[in-house]
Amino acid sequence: MHNRQALTPKLLWKSMKDFDLYPMYLIGLTFGIPAYPIQNYFQLSMRSLGFSTLMANLLSIPHTVISMILLVAVTVLSELVESRTWLAILENVWFLPFFIALRTLPVLSGWQYFALATLLLAFPYVHALQVSWCSRNSGSVR
Repeated sequence: MHNRQALTPKLLWKSMKDFDLYPMYLIGLTFGIPAYPIQNYFQLSMRSLGFSTLMANLLSIPHTVISMILLVAVTVLSELVESRTWLAILENVWFLPFFIALRTLPVLSGWQYFALATLLLAFPYVHALQVSWCSRNSGSVR
């Protein structure tokens, strides 16, 4: 099978029966979940901390750019070290210190919250790594 071949219902069913890949599918469904609440309410949080609408929207740019750079860096690094497991774990390890800081620090100013939230949301997004990991283990693009 190659990437120009259509995915038929029979091939899809064959993929669903491949229970050895279920743990990887589970990882694929759950990575990135810790960041979603902060990411979805980032602009609202910035507005509630006193930033204007324009400023709140502009403040969401840095974490997006850093995350894109880290996505490429982690993907390239996984090829260099030939390991996907430890680099995939890096995403959740990244979240931990920032969640601890957000939970334990006393009342934060707007800029302090922005710095912590930006660093938390600039996590190395490992989706590309996880897709290639799953494809390599399955031996097929289906």
